[in-house]
Amino acid sequence: MQTNKNTLRDILDQSITCQNGTLRIDWGQKKGFIHFRNGTIVAAEVGSLSGNGALLDIARWQGVTVHEVQGDPTIKKNVTLSPKEIEDIFRDFSITTIPSSDYDDQKQLEEAICAIHQFRYREAAARLVEILKYNRFHYLAWLWYSRLLGKKDSIEKALTEARKWGDHAPDVWLEVKKNKIGFSGIKSQEMKRCLYCWTPLNKTDRDCCYCLAPQLIYHGEGLSSPKKSELKRAINNYLLAIKTPPGNGRIGYTLAVAFHALKMDEKAVKYIRYAVATAPTKISYQRAQTFLEELLQKKDKPSGPALTKPDSRRSEKEIKPVSSTADTGSAILVVEDSPTARKVIKMVLDREGFGVVEAETGQQALELAESARPALILLDVMLPDMTGYDILPRLREHQHLADIPVVMLTGKKGSEDRLKGMLAGSSEYLTKPFDPLKLTNVIKKYL
Repeated sequence: MQTNKNTLRDILDQSITCQNGTLRIDWGQKKGFIHFRNGTIVAAEVGSLSGNGALLDIARWQGVTVHEVQGDPTIKKNVTLSPKEIEDIFRDFSITTIPSSDYDDQKQLEEAICAIHQFRYREAAARLVEILKYNRFHYLAWLWYSRLLGKKDSIEKALTEARKWGDHAPDVWLEVKKNKIGFSGIKSQEMKRCLYCWTPLNKTDRDCCYCLAPQLIYHGEGLSSPKKSELKRAINNYLLAIKTPPGNGRIGYTLAVAFHALKMDEKAVKYIRYAVATAPTKISYQRAQTFLEELLQKKDKPSGPALTKPDSRRSEKEIKPVSSTADTGSAILVVEDSPTARKVIKMVLDREGFGVVEAETGQQALELAESARPALILLDVMLPDMTGYDILPRLREHQHLADIPVVMLTGKKGSEDRLKGMLAGSSEYLTKPFDPLKLTNVIKKYL
């Protein structure tokens, strides 16, 4: 079915509302999806937004084309608003429908996040304000905007907006939790943010009270065991940020701190050298370089194994290749509903000496998570019973899976899906069909 309609009010007309299915809403270059169950909207998504925020965004669109498409009958409910409540919200906030335009709020968000990780906070704030003027229901823009604010009241107001429109999103509730923990330890009006998880900290704090990551390189013991998932997600963002523009020594230093915290001192030295090269007069960078290079030299002495591979820090049991029926602690958990895809992946991994544990559905993966201790997870985005975005936060709830690398597999090539995967906590993103060599290289990057 294809229908030309003006607004969401027309979409909700009984003549075209799905009983159990999905409507794709085309609006210029943007596409939104509304999922129905028994004639009621249960879920919505557009770009990196889902739930009420996505539905309210779609409700603003004027001049849309509607397509009935095959939907997922098991999709998780994330919409709580009724059509009447949408009307009330539009009236209370004086929201009017708008025609399509070339403005790409998704691209603007990606550029704002990149600017934040390049420490160009003023530019990032301007981009986020522009997004929120365009769409006040963009809860991810509210979340990132809250991270640029310096006063508790302002931060809480921004997070309240994020919760209004994204109350289903794990990232929003985690942000609320981080702020509660952070502000409980703030001793003065002056504060800073953790460089990796964005928890509020005292200006003088050397380590984050939430993710435990150090905020600078310093001598002596004192490095706790940081939450690797938070660090790795931040590292991915900083690695993207360091590519453009070049010459930002602060990004290099921040990456050096992160890799040092992860006991990956070869990479720490690489990035501290980059920092010193781009900011040669910075004394703190020079001292950090001396410290890290001396530390690496001590580790490279004949009395211990040379740091030629990241795996040298793993236990023998952890790196020992196993078959799919052997010790799952050394295996790769493959969560993929396609038998053909699983067969190809298993063939590639077997050839490289990796063990494989397979799950066809999200529920099977969750059950395996109770006992399996894989070294890495390959997670398909679209599963029969849930999405990879839904299952990943639940897998991360298991302590033994909290920090392991997760590579998402998807047939979608858009940057929106890539960002959505990264925000859900994935370490990497592969588009299907993928080159076996590329799959192998990605896995070896983490193992």
